Amino acid sequence: MAMMEFVIRGIPSPWANGEPEVRWRKAIATQVPPRPEIPAGAVFEVELEFCVHPDRLLRGNDLDNLAKPVLDTLFTQSRPSKHPTGALFGVDDGQVVNLKLRKTAAQEEGVRVAIRWR
Repeated sequence: MAMMEFVIRGIPSPWANGEPEVRWRKAIATQVPPRPEIPAGAVFEVELEFCVHPDRLLRGNDLDNLAKPVLDTLFTQSRPSKHPTGALFGVDDGQVVNLKLRKTAAQEEGVRVAIRWR
């Protein structure tokens, strides 16, 4: 199983949050590592740990809504988008078969990403 880990710095924004989501998705797209080789038919396991300022930890940052912009930016999505998409993998996020989410309080905001594929 291949694996990569990296950190995206910025203020995590939930899905459907207007301009803050646009800034977050652009931050994700510009900070991803180089695109790895992916075998045809690969499936992915993704772990996301959101680091959120303590003042925002419990307000309007539902984990499921925080995950969507990250997945839609890293992978391609089935519907057209005006936002960056497929920044790391040229495959649909429907190939993610396991998703683990966590949210922690931190002064420096962003998301820690670990992705495995086979």
